[in-house]
Amino acid sequence: MALAAIVINESELDTELCKFIPLLNSSVKDDPVKSVVGLAIELSYKSKVPVLALWSRNHGVIVHLLHFESIPTSLFNFLSLSEITFVGIQIKDSIARLKRDYGLECRNATDLGQLAAAVLEKPYLSCCGLQHLSFLVLGFEWSLSDSTVITSPWNALDLKEGQVKKVGTSAHFSFSIGNKLLGGSYIDKEMEAIVSKALNATG
Repeated sequence: MALAAIVINESELDTELCKFIPLLNSSVKDDPVKSVVGLAIELSYKSKVPVLALWSRNHGVIVHLLHFESIPTSLFNFLSLSEITFVGIQIKDSIARLKRDYGLECRNATDLGQLAAAVLEKPYLSCCGLQHLSFLVLGFEWSLSDSTVITSPWNALDLKEGQVKKVGTSAHFSFSIGNKLLGGSYIDKEMEAIVSKALNATG
């Protein structure tokens, strides 16, 4: 099972975004999940924002933006849904970059550091990164040291395995942290195992 679906055209994007809707509208008794979507981007100093990753529950999508001549309406509409809270590290900055480069706007965006600081009443958490929050909120310690993340340019049209791991993992843990801080208790044990396996794999 892949860590996340990589989409490079409008048809694929429409299909993958539609898969989020039943996940966000459903809940399991005694195991609720909030309408939360983890959001992460990667940066390239030689191009526009090249990659956008979205994650909720057990579904992840990596949008390889450089393949699109124009951004599909479905992505504009999805990011504008009032029912969804998009969460991420320094998400306001991410959204600003997406707006600058593609005109994309996000109606509801919450910074995970600020959310953790408020919910846990620890102001210093507003400056913490994703790995520290993962350990503090979820009890999950992880690292990603794949050399291809450092050596491979993000503005390339083909992503390396390490790049897919990095951005997919960021979106996955953004969702998991945000969902728990906002009162959800959903945990997908199978997906956690998949993420752990991907992080521990070499290449």
